[in-house]
Amino acid sequence: MSAPQPRDFRPSDLFADRALANGVRDDLLELIAAAAPPHADDQYETWITTVAGVFGPGLLSFVFPAALRPAATGRDAVEPPVVPPTEHSQWRTRARRLGAAVTDQPRPPIELRITVARLYLDLLAAGVWQAEQGWRGELADIVEVLPPTDEEYESLPGQAVDFANSLAAACMALLLQDASLTGAGEYDRIARTAWQATHTWIAFADVSLVADYLYPLTADHARVAGEAEIAGLIEFAADAEDDPDALLRMAFEKEDIPAVRLDGAWVVDGEFRNPRRFAARTATIAGAPCVVIARNTSRRTIVVFDGNTVAIAESAVRRWRVYQLGPASTPLTTLGGDDGLPTTRDQFPLLPVPEQIKEMAEHAGVNTVLFAAALR
Repeated sequence: MSAPQPRDFRPSDLFADRALANGVRDDLLELIAAAAPPHADDQYETWITTVAGVFGPGLLSFVFPAALRPAATGRDAVEPPVVPPTEHSQWRTRARRLGAAVTDQPRPPIELRITVARLYLDLLAAGVWQAEQGWRGELADIVEVLPPTDEEYESLPGQAVDFANSLAAACMALLLQDASLTGAGEYDRIARTAWQATHTWIAFADVSLVADYLYPLTADHARVAGEAEIAGLIEFAADAEDDPDALLRMAFEKEDIPAVRLDGAWVVDGEFRNPRRFAARTATIAGAPCVVIARNTSRRTIVVFDGNTVAIAESAVRRWRVYQLGPASTPLTTLGGDDGLPTTRDQFPLLPVPEQIKEMAEHAGVNTVLFAAALR
């Protein structure tokens, strides 16, 4: 299939002119379906020239405005896109179709994935989805394919990868509005899935590259990400690269749980009345496999959580109790009640540590030698 002839247009005309919008949509769908444009070498000038020849000046200035700006020229103030309300439904349909096209396998070239992600940023800034939230799943799917493939990473210039990484950061910032990486709601799960696919790349993003796409919040129902918001996300992604527990630390902080890592276990010290409940809460948030030790001035509790099995030992009753969790059960729902622990036939002396509990602790990277000292 031959690529369409590049058309020229003013980016400001794209959103209000239905015929132009449909034409650009069709051009993009043809480009996505066609063979990847050649990347002759690893030089940025060659890459952007190749992209310019395929895109044409109108689409190039829309997606990569910095490429057409003289090096010494500063950025103009970003104008928010204006999409007439009569075109909102049309643009939602176009965006959904383009999003499905760039997330299909094999992936189209990175510049086309960037283009569709950039389009979503503009449409969200224009309030095209109004109060609807259907954009979240669509944008998350696009964010997941924004990072370069292994082959692209080897062949593309660094600036092209930088564009994709920084745009992924901007999109993730939008997905995290009214959502959390540690929550259990639908928006939280959507954002977390996208984060897991992209956080390694976001850690290397350059926030200055998306300055052309940071719109003021002017349209009704607009969704925009601010520079500080994106910069904070990039910084967190970089920290998470050095700290695999960064997400859990965020979750514990949100729940006011002062948990710290000690020899692989999560240790919670505090003036709380019920160490058992704090240990169960912490284990539920940490997820299996984990070991949690909760301590106040007079009592100690250890919870070991692995698969669908949870074991508990306390300084007041020096025995292990083991429970099998049902599909809807958690350590907190099983152990955190105010009426004491539920009955179980699976009880064992504290020492020596039963083989089953040793294996559970080993899965969490914890040596059970720690247990005797913890319960003193």
